[in-house]
Amino acid sequence: MRRSIPPAIGRLTFITEIECLNRMRRVRCRCECGTMKDFYLSNYASGKSKSCGCAQFSGDHSRTHGLSKTAIYLVWNSMVMRCTNPKASGYAKYGAKGITVCERWRTFENFYADMGERPSRLHSLDRINNSLGYTPGNVRWATMQTQQRNRTSNAVHRMDGEAKTLAEWCEIYGAPHSRVIHRMESGWTFEQAVKAPKNARLRSVLSLSA
Repeated sequence: MRRSIPPAIGRLTFITEIECLNRMRRVRCRCECGTMKDFYLSNYASGKSKSCGCAQFSGDHSRTHGLSKTAIYLVWNSMVMRCTNPKASGYAKYGAKGITVCERWRTFENFYADMGERPSRLHSLDRINNSLGYTPGNVRWATMQTQQRNRTSNAVHRMDGEAKTLAEWCEIYGAPHSRVIHRMESGWTFEQAVKAPKNARLRSVLSLSA
C-alpha cells in the first residue's frame, strides 16, 4: 500500500511527487519563505522535515502570534532570510555584504510591535542609512519613490575638493533635501542645487556662473 502524502507539514506545502531515488519516494514542497525544496517522503510525512531550513535562521520557532500567513509576516521573514540564510534569494546583496537584522527583530512579535502594519501594498521596508542593518530607528515603511530618493540622498557627491553624501552637504549649506532633489530632477547641477538661495531660478543661476 502506497503511503499517503499530507497536504502540509509545518511550514511546508506539498506541490508534487518526483522521481524516486534509490527506491525512496520524494516530494517537492514550497516553504512559507517561498523556497522550493525536495524531501524524502518519509521525512516529510513523519514531520522530521518541517521547513526548507529557514526556521533555524529566523529564530521565530513558536509562531504563536497567528499571523504566519499574513503579508506582514512574509515581509518580516523575507527580511530575516536575505540577511541570514545563504540559500535565500537576495542573500548576496544583503547578508553577504554584512547587512544584518538586530537581535530584537529576529522575533516576529518584536518587529511587528515596532513597525506595525504595512501602510499599503506600495510600501516596503526601507533602510534610512543603507550602510546600516535592519534595526529600530533605521527602518521605515516607504514607497519606491521615497526609497529612490533615499538612495539619492546617500549617494556621494564631490564638491569643493571633498566627497560627501547629499545629506552631509545639505547639512553644511542648510539646504532641505527635498529642494535639492527637486532641483536636480529639473536639470540643476548638484552644486547649483545645493548652493543656490531658496528662491533662485535656474536661469539666473546660469547667468551668474557664465
